[in-house]
Amino acid sequence: MHPDIVEFLDAQELQGPTVAIDTAWLHIRHVDEVVSFVPHRDGGFLMLVTSPETGVQFLRNLERRGFGDAVMSRGLSTERTVREFLEDTDTLARNLQLQQQRVNPIVARLKREFEIEDDRVVFVPALYGEIGDSLWPNLVNLVVLGDRLLVSDPQGAIVNGQDVLQAEFRRLVAPTHLQVSFIDDAQYHEMKGNLHCATNVRRQGSTRPVWSSLPRRLR
Repeated sequence: MHPDIVEFLDAQELQGPTVAIDTAWLHIRHVDEVVSFVPHRDGGFLMLVTSPETGVQFLRNLERRGFGDAVMSRGLSTERTVREFLEDTDTLARNLQLQQQRVNPIVARLKREFEIEDDRVVFVPALYGEIGDSLWPNLVNLVVLGDRLLVSDPQGAIVNGQDVLQAEFRRLVAPTHLQVSFIDDAQYHEMKGNLHCATNVRRQGSTRPVWSSLPRRLR
C-alpha cells in the first residue's frame, strides 16, 4: 500500500496498526487471494487460508479413493485429471514449498497479531501455477453477503454426481451456518482473477459516527 495510506490508518488507530503480509509470490498479489475472514454463528469468525499443501493432499486422497481419472478445473485452460496433476512433480514440489515458505509464515503472523486460535484457522485446498496463479478458481477469494458466502465455482472433479471441491468447501465452513452460493467466474478466472477481485457490495453502515469510536485524545 502507498506509505501515505498506511500512515493514515496507523494514525487514526481505529483500523491500525496495519499488518503487512507477503503477497509477492502471487500473480495478482492481493491479500484476498490468501486469506478471508467469515462470520461464525457464535459471533466470532473463521480465518480461511488458501493452502497448497491441503490442495496436494486433497488430490492424493482422490487418487487413493480410485478417482485418478476424474477431471479437475473442468472446462478451464488448466483442466487436467487428478492423476495428471499428481504426475506433475515440479508443480507439487513448488506448491509444498509455497506452503512452508510463504503461507505458513503468513498464518503464524496473523495468529499472533490477532490472537487467533488454531480451531479458527481453516485451510482451503488450492494449487498454484508457476507464475503464482490459481490452477482452479480460488475458493478463499470470496464475498461475504449477510448470511451468505458468494464463492467462485471451483470446477472440481465430479464424483457420484457431486463437485468434490464444492462439497469440501461446504464441509469446511459448515460451523458458520452460512449459506454458500457458487458463482461461475470461469471467464474472469482465465484472466487470473476470481470472484472477490471483481465484486463490491454495498453495506448498511452503523448510525454511530465513526469518530465516536476513536480514542478520546483523537476526537
